[in-house]
Amino acid sequence: MGKKDARKERLGRGGKLLRAWGVGDEVEALGAALGRDPDADLAIAERLGGIADPRSVSLLLELEGRGADKDLRREVRRSLFRLRQRGLEVPERRPEPPPPLPRAAAGELEGFLSLADSGGTFYLALTQSRAEGTYYLFTIVNDPEGLEECELHVVSRKSLREAHAEMLSKHGIAIVRTDGAYCDARLRAAYEAAVERGATIRGDYLALRARFSGEPPREVLHPALGQFEVGADEGTRPETLSLVETTELGGWRVPAERLAPHLEALRAAERSPIVLQEHLERERREEIVGKAVLEIFGGPWKASYARRLLDAALVFSGTRRPEAARHAVAVARALEEKDPREIPFCVALVKLSLAEATEEDREREAERRLFVVTPDEALAQARRPRR
Repeated sequence: MGKKDARKERLGRGGKLLRAWGVGDEVEALGAALGRDPDADLAIAERLGGIADPRSVSLLLELEGRGADKDLRREVRRSLFRLRQRGLEVPERRPEPPPPLPRAAAGELEGFLSLADSGGTFYLALTQSRAEGTYYLFTIVNDPEGLEECELHVVSRKSLREAHAEMLSKHGIAIVRTDGAYCDARLRAAYEAAVERGATIRGDYLALRARFSGEPPREVLHPALGQFEVGADEGTRPETLSLVETTELGGWRVPAERLAPHLEALRAAERSPIVLQEHLERERREEIVGKAVLEIFGGPWKASYARRLLDAALVFSGTRRPEAARHAVAVARALEEKDPREIPFCVALVKLSLAEATEEDREREAERRLFVVTPDEALAQARRPRR
């Protein structure tokens, strides 16, 4: 039985139990029924995602911390995501800190990186142990724009650990250790991309990199591809949508300037005087979304998003989330070989971005109307007797 069927069966059994107990869709009744049966708990988690009430969030967070039932935790994350989309305040889950790793041998390159944000910007660093301390080359990189800034410090191992722990606790940014040769090559490619664009780089990368080694960086297989043997077909499966429920990738959105032409196409369709039947209207909207997915994840952007997802897999793996890591590798592989319209993660990201932008449009229009007086309203106001 597949995961989807097993979930459906468990939800069905849990729903029957709730009906037998006389439990409906009231938050208090659902909360009182928690803990009586694992399948009932799963059904409760699913129902709470449809009840836009702060108490639903509290109960779901309580359920999330209750035990080792992976299906329940996954259902809780789905429901919290749904409630967040409906405007409820849901505390961000912080990823677990990376496990302690052995210290590198003297002279060995270590790499550190974070997961890229929506715009493709992330933290990348090289370290090397020396007698006088740890050489620490800190950089900010954007994919695909390239290297933005770099600076070198000599630090202690303790202060480096504390700096990374502070990034996690204060900003929710997990920084994980990974293969130094890969980070070295990634950094060199980012430098070359920035030079090709004619961009200004804050800091002298070549001089700072020379402090680590006189040899050029060597090309290596991405570490995530070595960890997970995943085919492109796996990246087209619906279970990869769980990536949208992670704290990190759940916050990804298509940058406004790249979304703009597709958002305008949706606006034009809504303004069209031609009234279509519901199924035709749905087809027109899906056509706009499909074109957006193809352009946003196509061309040179394919490789950029694939690299970001492979790096995301390293962060997920380094923070003890192997399932998310595997899904990220699968989607990256699918991007390399498949039409992005076949990849559920890509379609979901575009739809979420368009939905949020459309909602913001409506809110701005509603605010504008508050301050707009029509001619009829102005005439009515003028005729009112003055006191």
